[in-house]
Amino acid sequence: MLDDLVELLYRYPGACQAAGRGLNSIAGIALICGTYAHVGTTAASIATGMAGQPPVTQAAQLLPGIWTWWVPESLAGLLFYGTAFAAGTLLAVTANKVQRQLRAL
Repeated sequence: MLDDLVELLYRYPGACQAAGRGLNSIAGIALICGTYAHVGTTAASIATGMAGQPPVTQAAQLLPGIWTWWVPESLAGLLFYGTAFAAGTLLAVTANKVQRQLRAL
């Protein structure tokens, strides 16, 4: 399986680099949105708590009508997107090194 990945990297280094950068961008945007959702739910919970109402605990309650299923709200989501971010970075850096090696030949 690792041999197939290495063969794919050497056969299509540009596509692997683009895929790595894309994965990195998607995971980074999701992490930033998750941070904003966490700050927003915390601020809304404080405000509704002071008003004597039940607190806002999810981003779906804060933004009704908007798809928020992809926003990481828990540790599991944070770890998933963090791992995807690291994998995208690793793939892009490795593909860049392979491109340099192929240009040197």
